[in-house]
Amino acid sequence: MQSILAEQQRKDWERIKFRQEEYERKQQELHERHQIEEREEIQREERLQALADRVRPHVETDYARILQPTQVLLIKSLTFKKKSRFRPIMLIVVY
Repeated sequence: MQSILAEQQRKDWERIKFRQEEYERKQQELHERHQIEEREEIQREERLQALADRVRPHVETDYARILQPTQVLLIKSLTFKKKSRFRPIMLIVVY
């Protein structure tokens, strides 16, 4: 009986040791995977920041330029002045 219990105890310890090693291995893999994902996220953010820096406008704010009319507005105002000569004197609305 003693030998059977001793054998069972040895098998139990082997099984416990195996389970513990398996658990530690999975924890290590999970930790490594999280580190890799974190590193990839940092690299992704760096690439996005580099792209944002490339496409960001690099001009100083010129308030005088902001207040000036645009070329399109000038052209429209000139064409409106030309057409204004041909406007009818009275507007007749017929329903």
